[in-house]
Amino acid sequence: QCVLMGQFSVKIIRITGSLLSGNQQPNSTKAAAIAVRELYGSRHLHLIETGAYDYNAAGTEVLYGASGYIAGLQATVDRQHGGVPSHCAGAHEVLVSRPGREIGFAYDDGSYEGQQLLAAQIGFLTRGDANNAFAAGKGGCIYMGAHTCSSEPLEQFINVSRMQDYMSFMTMKAMVPFVLKYNMNSSTVLRSALKTAESVLLSLANDNHIYANPRVEFQAGSTTPEDWRLGHFKIHSWAEPHAPLMKVTNTLRRDRNAIVIAARELEAFSSTFSL
Repeated sequence: QCVLMGQFSVKIIRITGSLLSGNQQPNSTKAAAIAVRELYGSRHLHLIETGAYDYNAAGTEVLYGASGYIAGLQATVDRQHGGVPSHCAGAHEVLVSRPGREIGFAYDDGSYEGQQLLAAQIGFLTRGDANNAFAAGKGGCIYMGAHTCSSEPLEQFINVSRMQDYMSFMTMKAMVPFVLKYNMNSSTVLRSALKTAESVLLSLANDNHIYANPRVEFQAGSTTPEDWRLGHFKIHSWAEPHAPLMKVTNTLRRDRNAIVIAARELEAFSSTFSL
């Protein structure tokens, strides 16, 4: 099952085992999922292990592919951020009955299958657990996923990949009013085009969709005269999307100085006493 989400998107594909037979569930295994994952390398592709149980119109629980649910969830997250694809849909609840198969997960334990699937850049559905402080959620069915299938470290996250496309599209869209209508006038038109492209990225930065201080520049080169004679204006942009927070390392040490400070405060307090 494959769902393609419009522009600035990734294809979301559910991994399946062998063909359905009787009550066999269309789910894979960890080993099979990782094997399938190794077949792909696109930054526009996201793999999901397991299907999702949900109720049909007759009230019967049926096993469906999870791709459509995750695509809808991602569209909802996009809408929460003004339609900008700056966030992944991971760690959000999916409104289904239950996962296609049970996959354990805890943020603090790498032995769980869910942690190992995430490490292999594979998304999945898992149950929340109110009794585990490090579970994916307190209840319901939680989608965990953030990765593309790219082997390039800077393109491994869904939102980063989509934001690269989004920023490119929006800056080029801002150039449309200048094309054909105006000449290659460097003192007015081209300067205005540069500022317009920069304003697009600055707006994204001001809304915290990307890091601050994006840049748009024109760099004259040896082919600039020929380019301008042919009506070709080349600009260069720099902007950095936010990666999702994937890991927190906390090193806690004992602090002897805290006692020193407390002792000094008590000493200062007692010095105010009078007979």
